[in-house]
Amino acid sequence: MEPETAERLLLSSLKTPEHLVDLGRKYNIDRTKFPYYPQIAEFLWDYITQYGESPNAELFKGEFPEFDLAPGQEFSYISEKYFDIHLTSQANSYFYTAQKVLEETPREAVPFLISRLQNLVQAEDQHQTVLDARDPVNRLEAYRQRRDTAQNQSVFATGVSPLDSKGVSFKKGQIVMILADTKVGKSYLALKLAAANYFEGKKIVIVSPELSLEELEIRSDVILGRLLGHDLSYNAIEIGQAGPNEDAYENFLKEWQGQDRKDWQIINSAGNVGLISAEEISAIATQTKPDLLVVDGIYQMSLPSHARSIWEGAEANVYSLKNVAVQNNCLVVITHQTNREGAKAEGVPSHTDVAHGYGVNRGLDYLLALGQSDISPLAREIGVPLRRNGEPISETFSIQFDADKGIIGDTASTNLAAFSFDDID
Repeated sequence: MEPETAERLLLSSLKTPEHLVDLGRKYNIDRTKFPYYPQIAEFLWDYITQYGESPNAELFKGEFPEFDLAPGQEFSYISEKYFDIHLTSQANSYFYTAQKVLEETPREAVPFLISRLQNLVQAEDQHQTVLDARDPVNRLEAYRQRRDTAQNQSVFATGVSPLDSKGVSFKKGQIVMILADTKVGKSYLALKLAAANYFEGKKIVIVSPELSLEELEIRSDVILGRLLGHDLSYNAIEIGQAGPNEDAYENFLKEWQGQDRKDWQIINSAGNVGLISAEEISAIATQTKPDLLVVDGIYQMSLPSHARSIWEGAEANVYSLKNVAVQNNCLVVITHQTNREGAKAEGVPSHTDVAHGYGVNRGLDYLLALGQSDISPLAREIGVPLRRNGEPISETFSIQFDADKGIIGDTASTNLAAFSFDDID
């Protein structure tokens, strides 16, 4: 069966919300996995989710008169057949890319191909694991574990005092975006959010398609060190001139060595062959099983092959990462840039300032927006201009933001110290 035919038959056979859930749980297939008919997949997902059934043939043909609607197939058969074809197509695309890499840099081609094919195998294993986990006995055991676990284990703080005091918090299965222009501090805020929850017993995994491993390690050291009571400086550590703070850094590293460090994992993808994909991030989440997954810089992710434009690709990646949150029962925090053209030079960006905004926003549970403050260079303004359930918080808050020292998130006053010249991102 040709891939396009299989896609047409599967879309024609989607009838109920259970079909959508089944595709996600068994095969990790969502609305973004239909390269030939992406608009039809989007329409069907939204319609079935809203109305509980597929549209009738007359309505469907009115929306998509050029689509050859096929007679419905037996769903378990056509969904399995489509997954096999989709898996084969992905593998073939990796072989093709590896061949291109082989012609230019042979030593990089083999690791590239191995890692991609391993991701496919891990993803396939995950589907069966997720399916098995739906067994009634397993579901009862999962319920008992949730019942016996402290309630705060399922709630994530923001790490920002005024937002925490307003009751803003996150849960597993959600996706949160931190929005800011370049050099405002979105990466630092993501690390502070992660660090605040690490010390509440959460397992943290950080994936950065943009920053180097050294940058991530030093930023983590400064923020974690601050929360442990150590006075550190990013700039001083980076240039190897910590001076009087050298003892503090050594003491922090000794204390940090005693922590359960496997629960703070940094996975750096910057500089690898090709940009990291949503499928690779999904495989990372499956392997590492985080409570909180940070993806720092979604604008550096590769776009799906079916995307006809950047905005379509950005939307598809956000939906895929939302799926990662749901499938792996974790909180996903992503960082993203403003659209530059319409965003404010100062103050808190709005949801309309999100780069490639409309489709991206639809996939979010929360949007945290960070902007410059007129109080001090050591302060930022923060707000929550969008959340899926409930009204946005119209009020914005001034917070301390000394990235060099890791002092981030407390309410800011007007008598802040002189700015440290750190490149913030």
